[in-house]
Amino acid sequence: MKLKKIASLMLAGVMAVSMLAGCSNGGNTDNDVTVNTGSLSVDGIVAEMDKDVADKVTFAADANLESALKKALTDLGSNIVNDNANRAAVLTYVADIAEIEYKGGNAFDFSQLNKKDADAQTLMDVYMIPAIDISEKAANTAFASEIENLLNTVNMPENSGMPSSEDEDYYKYDYTSKVAVAKVENSEGFNGYVLVMTLTCTSAKANVEL
Repeated sequence: MKLKKIASLMLAGVMAVSMLAGCSNGGNTDNDVTVNTGSLSVDGIVAEMDKDVADKVTFAADANLESALKKALTDLGSNIVNDNANRAAVLTYVADIAEIEYKGGNAFDFSQLNKKDADAQTLMDVYMIPAIDISEKAANTAFASEIENLLNTVNMPENSGMPSSEDEDYYKYDYTSKVAVAKVENSEGFNGYVLVMTLTCTSAKANVEL
C-alpha cells in the first residue's frame, strides 16, 4: 500500500508537468497508440491490487474493448488524455465503437438490482494518466489503486437477500469486469496511459434454507 501512495504522489507531479506539455504542442493529434505493451496488462494491474478487493470481481482483458479504445484514442488524439474533462467523451466513443449499451454516467451502484435481470445495464469507467516519463509498472500500480478505490465504495451485494417465503426466489450475484488498457505516444514524445473498464453483475437462482 505504501508503494501505491508513493506512486500517487509521483503521478501528481508528473500530471502537472504533462498538462503544460499538452498545452504547448498546438493541439497536434498525430499519435501512435499501442495496446497492452510490455507489462501494461490486465494481469499486471490485478497483481498490484489487494487480494480481498480483487476477489470481488473476475477481471479479464477484452479484445473488442481494446480495439475500440485504440480506435477512439487514434481518432480523438493523444491530447485528450491531458484533461479529465474528456473522460465522458472517451467513454461514449468507446461504447459506441464496441457496441456496448452504455447510457452515460459512471456511477457504479448495484443496490437496485432486478433479481431476474441483474446485468440489464453495463456500467463503465475510465482512468487516464497523462505522463511525460512514467514506467508501465507505475501505471499498473496507479490503475490498481484507482480500481481498488472504486470497488471499496461501490454497492455490490452478494445475493438478493433472504427470501421472506418459499414462493420468493433467491439469487446469488457474480461480478465480472472487461478491461482494456492502452499506452499513447505521439511524435513529440508525449506518453499517457488510458484504462477503460466495464462492470457487470450476473444473477443465478440458488437454493436457500428458510
